[in-house]
Amino acid sequence: MTTTDGNIIGTDIVVNHGLPSRRWNLVVLGDGYRTSELIKYRYDVQNFIDKLKDTKPFDELWNAINIYRIDVSSTDSGADDPVACGGTGATPATYFDATFCGNGIQRLLIVNNTTAMQVASDRVPEWDMILVLVNNTVYGGSGGAVATSSTHPSASEIVIHEIGHTAFGLADEYEYYAGCGSGEIGHDVYTGPEPFEPNVTINTDRNTNKWRHLILPTTPMPTTSNANCSQCDPQPSPVQQGTVGTFEGAQYFHCGKFRPEFNCKMRALGPPFCAVCKEIIRNTFSPFLIPISQIKLTVTTGNRDIDNDNRVFLGFGGREFRCRLSNDSDANPFHLQNNTVTLTFGTSSNVEDSGINDPRNPFMDVSDATNFPVYIRVQPKCNSWDIISATVETISQTSIFSIKYPKIVVGDDSGEKVELV
Repeated sequence: MTTTDGNIIGTDIVVNHGLPSRRWNLVVLGDGYRTSELIKYRYDVQNFIDKLKDTKPFDELWNAINIYRIDVSSTDSGADDPVACGGTGATPATYFDATFCGNGIQRLLIVNNTTAMQVASDRVPEWDMILVLVNNTVYGGSGGAVATSSTHPSASEIVIHEIGHTAFGLADEYEYYAGCGSGEIGHDVYTGPEPFEPNVTINTDRNTNKWRHLILPTTPMPTTSNANCSQCDPQPSPVQQGTVGTFEGAQYFHCGKFRPEFNCKMRALGPPFCAVCKEIIRNTFSPFLIPISQIKLTVTTGNRDIDNDNRVFLGFGGREFRCRLSNDSDANPFHLQNNTVTLTFGTSSNVEDSGINDPRNPFMDVSDATNFPVYIRVQPKCNSWDIISATVETISQTSIFSIKYPKIVVGDDSGEKVELV
């Protein structure tokens, strides 16, 4: 059960949003996948990616992320499953030596972190987080220096929970260690100092609580209290879903520690992340996003008129922006012959409805400029455009990124949409 029990096959970037120096880089490794099972491994990775992309707030932050898949074969399939924790006693030979029963807890799935970090560093030196998917359907995972997850049917949810630990320093919000019905001792009442994790606290004072800016004045504090600290609190939530307050029972203790919402992905599989966790995730990713603050469209017309009642749109970054100058009675700013017009969207806007036609609202990242087609569209359809040239330039708020699309000559067969390349 060492690195002699397998091989590194190759590395692929499966989500690519730009240079690793400008993005948050997640490296995914596999353990317990034999060579014949690497197709399954790639499928498992893609399932995780699809789930992560659909999970809030990752969906709105997706452009910040690169994901690298490193294909690793193992001699045997699966993971160690010690009898001491009720397992089968299996001891397969795998590259990262995955095993259940970490710290005596069956669901705690761990690997050789040193080996995992070495492989990631060799293949993706600028990695920000490492995840090991373990080819075993027993429920399990862990967060720490290296996150792990099994391929249990809930694997995608497990992975995202563990990412909460490894990438964002979030605490478990559930109020037990071994389980509510396990008879565990030493987890009744927490009497220690304020936890350093951002999503658990001992402080129920709305004026000094660490997430006080998210608590409404009408929300009771504490929001729930556990009447019997010898057990998990069975009471339902007394407030609407999404209410931020202080709910007793968190980070392995029935009493004395409080979580921000009644439920959260850091407490159970299935619910969304709570508002506090979402805020931490957004703050972590914000340095890896390069916002577009301004788009400039410059169009030069030729010798044929364009109907001034036709509406014109710029397609950019998966959105459409209405091309109409502010305080202009003409719907089409490009209807004059032999004329050059520049429209500015965003910073220093000169267009109508500037609040709607703004690349900053909702947020646009520079990678959107190349991930979607750029075009000019007229409505209704017109077959007599005479646009001699059109250019688009974007400027990021950091003034680092600038992209220009070369001139394009438009003929009578352009139809209703003109692509810019």
